[in-house]
Amino acid sequence: AAVMMTASHLPPDRNGLKFFTAQGGTSNEDMIHILALAEDGCTKKATPPKAAIQVDFLSKYAQQLVDLVRRGANAQDYDHPLAPFRILVDAGNGVGGFFVEQVLKPLGVDPIGSQFLEPDGRFPNHMPNPEDDDALSSVSQAVTRNSADLGIIFDTDCDRAAVINRDGTPFARNALVALMSAIVVEEHPGTTIVTDSITSTGLKTYIEQELG
Repeated sequence: AAVMMTASHLPPDRNGLKFFTAQGGTSNEDMIHILALAEDGCTKKATPPKAAIQVDFLSKYAQQLVDLVRRGANAQDYDHPLAPFRILVDAGNGVGGFFVEQVLKPLGVDPIGSQFLEPDGRFPNHMPNPEDDDALSSVSQAVTRNSADLGIIFDTDCDRAAVINRDGTPFARNALVALMSAIVVEEHPGTTIVTDSITSTGLKTYIEQELG
């Protein structure tokens, strides 16, 4: 079994736990059972006791991202394909701060002005939510203040992001999906692009008519 501590984009008082077994994530019924055991003061131990294994997964994950960019860019300076770009990261005191030291710097990026990289579940600077107005304003001001080429702001658990242009304006989300679609179709002609209901009809037209 495994437990992940997470807040996603929720406020500090909603930090929580996600439980996993070898079969996958726990269901609502599983959680009701676990809570019932906890309330009953269950102290049953595994027989025989199993040793905990500590794994440095984050470094392996970061290296996978670095290798992915290096292969995809295939630049003349293979190891540093993003030099000399200045890319600012705002992690909002979530878990995305690793991206600076373990992903961007090895790729040759100058992470000028990156901020709030230290995880802190109290979120003392702003909510780490790329859809929050205060968070977007914070990273936008940091980009223009530091003359960065690009800004990236992550959510708490680093599975969502917004991207800020050098003039401090966020890239439209439809534009980002369009860009990623164009890259995917170029690498894999004839592929299918799946979007959801919040994307625009213009994006659908672009994917179908422009990208084919």
